[in-house]
Amino acid sequence: MSRLGDRRPIVVGVDPDPAHRMALAWAADEAARRRLPLRPVHVEGVPTKGYGKREIPPSWEEWNEALHQAGKQVLEGAVKFVAAKHPQLEVDALLAEGDPVWVLREQSRDATTVVLGSRHLSRAQDVFGSASVAIPVMAHAHCPVVVVPEPKHVTQEPA
Repeated sequence: MSRLGDRRPIVVGVDPDPAHRMALAWAADEAARRRLPLRPVHVEGVPTKGYGKREIPPSWEEWNEALHQAGKQVLEGAVKFVAAKHPQLEVDALLAEGDPVWVLREQSRDATTVVLGSRHLSRAQDVFGSASVAIPVMAHAHCPVVVVPEPKHVTQEPA
């Protein structure tokens, strides 16, 4: 059971680029409409757990701390964005380390829905690219998954 009681949250993967917030906006709107909590999730892609303190070089620790601080800033920005849109919405942000697919799949166990963004990748990039999280999450999620595309600009080719 989730920390949020018996109300299963809508989980949304948060992109580090503030220009890519369509999935976050959609998830916040859906959570507000359904009166469910929202759990924005940002995953640091470089796991350091499992290493002993002596095994990690000081530069690695500094790099990891910088990633952690950047992740916290991404989530703080996401929470502010949601609060401006839906001030009454219950938000429980999560910063995690590891593989985004695994983290989101595990979050799907206690979620009503998982919401992910899409950047209009080509079909080959969508299926085989390292940027694609949606397909493997959809394949193994324990709840419905919604993929929200970023809007295409009229100036993008082809029309």
